[in-house]
Amino acid sequence: MQIQPRFKPTGAAATLPPKPNFKAEDTLETVVSTLKDQWESRMQGQAKCTVGIFVERSYKPTEAHDDVLQLADAVMDAGGFPSLLYINKDGKSVEQQLSQVDALLVPGGRDWDPSLYGEKLGPNMDPNEPDLAWDNFEIAGYKYAVANDLPFFAQCRGEQGLNVALGGTLYQHLPVDHPSTINHKQPHEGDSLAFRAEPGHGLLVEPGTRLHDIVGSEAQICSDHHQAIKDLAPGLDIVARAPDGLIEAVQVKGRPHQWAVQGHPEEFRYNDGRMQTIYQLLVDDGVKYRSQLTLTRKLFVSQRGQHSRPGFHSFDKRKQIRPGIQRLSNTAQPPGQNHVKVDIGGPKATEQVVLSAQPLGNSAESRQQSLLVGSRQFRHGFRS
Repeated sequence: MQIQPRFKPTGAAATLPPKPNFKAEDTLETVVSTLKDQWESRMQGQAKCTVGIFVERSYKPTEAHDDVLQLADAVMDAGGFPSLLYINKDGKSVEQQLSQVDALLVPGGRDWDPSLYGEKLGPNMDPNEPDLAWDNFEIAGYKYAVANDLPFFAQCRGEQGLNVALGGTLYQHLPVDHPSTINHKQPHEGDSLAFRAEPGHGLLVEPGTRLHDIVGSEAQICSDHHQAIKDLAPGLDIVARAPDGLIEAVQVKGRPHQWAVQGHPEEFRYNDGRMQTIYQLLVDDGVKYRSQLTLTRKLFVSQRGQHSRPGFHSFDKRKQIRPGIQRLSNTAQPPGQNHVKVDIGGPKATEQVVLSAQPLGNSAESRQQSLLVGSRQFRHGFRS
């Protein structure tokens, strides 16, 4: 059975996700469990990959236009399954949580703590806005994603956080810190986020970028922010600017599958259907990330010079093993298999790993592969 996307660029009222109806006493765990049940009912086990979505500890949606619900809907329209990630979920770190997904989506949210980029809280900032614990969680997530080449797309606060995580700075408050004739905090009535489907200003898009492939050299986007990138992080390239020169989209250098925008395409896709392509490409990248190699991992662990007997070693997260990979030229190669040796250093152990890659076939379906660790299976993201 094929799941058909419900998304249509017109007629947003008919395609919105169900209006949430959570109680004041409902915990974040209750919210996440309820939404997961709804999404499983919709996808019926047919999702092509899992896309993690960061949510704050206070997350509790109140309307169908909620940005996280819209992101989840966009992911499902593209054939993926959304998984909400947050501080200490199931007692796991952000790195452990990200090791269980195939791609990452980062929504907007509260202001960033300026101490993270070497500044003090400005006079136009609300001192109750920043949440340093949440900021550090999100930054650790970016660092993991970049180190492991995990595909991601971030927006609004998410774009700002990517810049901070890689060493950039922010304008704390627009338009005071960056005077402009453009109103980057789009005026609207009421509390609903439905206004984000309306254009706020134009975008000037750099050629040769993923966004240019989607919309061309110019486009419109909604605008609902008062912070923005000031000094660009050295690991990022500019993808788009507003007409006033403000940076509106970036990508990790050389990685079009790791990028971010300042606007809100999750809602603006109802105005410009091309924006749904952003989420389709993220899911497609997640499928590729998920389907790189089937590996049998045998570990020989040497601790403080004391060699243990050869055997299996289980662990919870992927390890960055691309550096130092060596093909074993003196190893007998069974038909259809390749062996490589990887040395992983650590404070207490050096692990020598023999990996046996077993191609499952040439079809797209058969290229889905997993990493076997003892009796446990998990995915490892190798990319060419």
